[in-house]
Amino acid sequence: MSAKTKPYGPRPTTRRTTQAELDSLLADVLAIIDGSDGQISIRHLFYRLVSRGSIPKTETAYKRLRSHLTKWRRVGAVRWDSFTDNTRWHIKTRTFDDMREALDRTVETYRRNMWATQPFYVEAWVEKDAIAGIVSDVADSYGVPAFFCRGNASLTSLHNAAEIFKDAGKEGKQPMILYLGDHDPSGLALTGPPTLRFVTISALRSSSGVSPSRPCRSKSLLSRSVQ
Repeated sequence: MSAKTKPYGPRPTTRRTTQAELDSLLADVLAIIDGSDGQISIRHLFYRLVSRGSIPKTETAYKRLRSHLTKWRRVGAVRWDSFTDNTRWHIKTRTFDDMREALDRTVETYRRNMWATQPFYVEAWVEKDAIAGIVSDVADSYGVPAFFCRGNASLTSLHNAAEIFKDAGKEGKQPMILYLGDHDPSGLALTGPPTLRFVTISALRSSSGVSPSRPCRSKSLLSRSVQ
């Protein structure tokens, strides 16, 4: 045996989860689901379980939770409609049987734009997709658009936001972002100088002649950030 060759040793053993522990975890899962307003994501459930001390905050624990939820939903222990998946969409154009049905639907869904006469254009920006359902429901009740960054926002999404803010500025409105994110490097990056500077410059470029190569000294359109 060479000096570099290591002898075989016993494999590390992984302790199996007992039935009592699974029953306790299921009870915690159902308590969180029953106490939630509407659907939640599995990632959101994971964070809630971690905060309760039910499971550790590890990727392994998250994968095991997903495996348990698969089994529990298939046997009927957990409702299928408990969770939402915001990463996949079913796209279909809305159609109607006739004109009357379309008009009836229009009457049912009509909603007046309460922000039309307000001096601000407000958006809610959220770092974590895990709380998308919760935030979107609250924001929608006030007629506020919600943007979910999913970590670091892409350059394309920031440019699109700047275009929206530019249009709002042309209407005489001051854009305002209400931001909800973690107080960590990823969360703070969305409210840091590079992000704010890019959105501000992009929104002002066509009207003020500001270019990305010149320092932006104009007042930031992002007037407020809630952390």
